Amino acid sequence: MIRFARKSRYGRYNAGVAVSNKLTMGLKPHVEAEWWQPVGELIAREGISLREAATRLRLEITNEEAANTFRTKGFQKLLRSERQRFYMEIAQDPTWSRRTAIGKMLYLADRLMDNGEYDKAADTILKIARVEGWLSGETQVTVFNQLSDKELDQLRLDAAKRVTGESRSVPN
Repeated sequence: MIRFARKSRYGRYNAGVAVSNKLTMGLKPHVEAEWWQPVGELIAREGISLREAATRLRLEITNEEAANTFRTKGFQKLLRSERQRFYMEIAQDPTWSRRTAIGKMLYLADRLMDNGEYDKAADTILKIARVEGWLSGETQVTVFNQLSDKELDQLRLDAAKRVTGESRSVPN
């Protein structure tokens, strides 16, 4: 006998009513199984289905059990946790750099072009140009990207003095 709330035929919940396994109509209390964690980790890391992850781990579950497990709140919570753990692990990789991001973007642009999605590939290449510092905004070419505001103000002042014919030296 399993004890849990069950909806009566009148639409009310009867809390604590003892119900036999035959009458539960497939309802089971949501208890986290020991195989959920390794399955969740595989799903988070490789983006595969629960059924495929279970098969890889040599677990014998039916398609219905896989679908029902995947929909449970407990499994979804565990899956979110595993995904966050995976993303945190990626973010803490010491070899990750700007060059790595650009390399990944170039690879993805090539894949988009192979699939005939030229407009998306062009957008990706434009984004790479922005990351590289070749473009700022939409279409402006960055010439003074290494200069500070103080240095730019000094250059403007020097240019204004050249135009007016004054000396290039500026009193401090």
